[in-house]
Amino acid sequence: MAVASPWWLLGLLPWAAVVVWLLIGRGESAAVPFLNLWQAPNPMPRTSRARLRWPSLGVALCLVATLLAVVAAAHPLVPLLSHRASLKITIVADHRMTIAKWNDLVELADRSLREQFTAGPVDLIDSDGKWVETDLQSWAALARQSAISSDDRKVQIVGLAREILSRSGLIILLSDQQFEIDDPAFIQFAPEQSPKNAGFTRVSARSTPWPAVMMSIRNDSDLSAAQLQVANILRPIELPPHGQSRNYFIELKELPSVLPVELVADDDLPLDNHARLVQERAWPRIEVASDVPSPLVRMIDTYSKLRVPSESSARLVVSSETIATEPTVIVAASNQTLAQGEPRAIDHPINANLDWSKIIRQGIRVSAAPRQGWQTIAWAGDSPLVAVRENPVRQVWVGVDSDAFSRSTDFVVFWTNVFDWAGQGGDRYVFQGTAAVPIPTWFKTNWKQKLKSLPFSFQAVSDFSAPFSMTALILVWAASMVWKRGSQVS
Repeated sequence: MAVASPWWLLGLLPWAAVVVWLLIGRGESAAVPFLNLWQAPNPMPRTSRARLRWPSLGVALCLVATLLAVVAAAHPLVPLLSHRASLKITIVADHRMTIAKWNDLVELADRSLREQFTAGPVDLIDSDGKWVETDLQSWAALARQSAISSDDRKVQIVGLAREILSRSGLIILLSDQQFEIDDPAFIQFAPEQSPKNAGFTRVSARSTPWPAVMMSIRNDSDLSAAQLQVANILRPIELPPHGQSRNYFIELKELPSVLPVELVADDDLPLDNHARLVQERAWPRIEVASDVPSPLVRMIDTYSKLRVPSESSARLVVSSETIATEPTVIVAASNQTLAQGEPRAIDHPINANLDWSKIIRQGIRVSAAPRQGWQTIAWAGDSPLVAVRENPVRQVWVGVDSDAFSRSTDFVVFWTNVFDWAGQGGDRYVFQGTAAVPIPTWFKTNWKQKLKSLPFSFQAVSDFSAPFSMTALILVWAASMVWKRGSQVS
């Protein structure tokens, strides 16, 4: 049993003093003749005063009534177990990869909630956003098995919490992210300390001009040194300062189809210390951003059906305008000028298996030359036909158009080469692993205080001040009925 106004319990101190005085603090009284005090031949024997002397029934009833009145003033709160069993709790298990001791956090929350609520239904929401209906005895086992997430779900959790709180619900959150939600029905459990971690954020490989692996490592610890294991190469490295990232390059004799990499470091989160590069064939995902000739639209459809993009495919935009931040194929608007002069072409993947002399003889129209910053790879006389650039991203400028060209096999070969090169289609190394993410700043939660000071509707208690007060009044009335006029308190 708890009390809502504990200061009233100080009234028990004078009440206890009166009870002690009535029981042991008074001497025994007796009515005797005055002369007998002088005529006793022998001195009276001494008697002990430690014997308890019980008050009369009326006095005892008054004492009990006073005790109940003081307790009633403090508003006693008595738990109602049946009501607690019907209270539904929503628990959000934000199992992020930045939490080193997730099972310990679940155990802490489970033990604290059982002590507070004993039993009841629970809605568990895991790190993937999946809802599971369970109870207070079973939710912890499900939370321990929840999937680890590297995504930042803070916005979704805030929206969910506000929705539950608007329905006068109780929400328990397990997360290492700090949430600025000031509500007595929102209680968060967080790790007791911040983990130290160093891990891969990105791993890539190249085959030209020579085989090499590039690894980007983030350090969120006080560690200053570690080791890199790439295939059979073990190399010591100096880690970047706390909270920063650094790139590391290791050259290889050749690139295998599967290349494992490992960061050997004494940290708390080993999940992002292991990764591998897997050689896959990926084709670009082509998107048309503006009006382009209908033969080119049909070519894009055919290319996408024969070379199906995957999840790791790069996005390639086909447009009549330049998009500086994305891989783009710019289809320049051609004028009526026919290509003239001897064709020239440099050694480039886009020119592979193409006979520009044959294409020019079909009567192609050319466009005005692109602005500076482009490298022309095919000409007709002084007129550029195709130009490329790789800074800031891969892009292709195409300034040729012809009805006859669009019906030839060279049209298919040309645009296939363009899409493959601009979208970096073909064999590539795909990163497989969990990338390191920044460790949230450690903070301390006040979950203990919040559990103790929950509103009465969540604490599932009843205020017994009224029954205590009514009982005190009944006892006072009973004392008045048994009290004898002129009786002594003895």
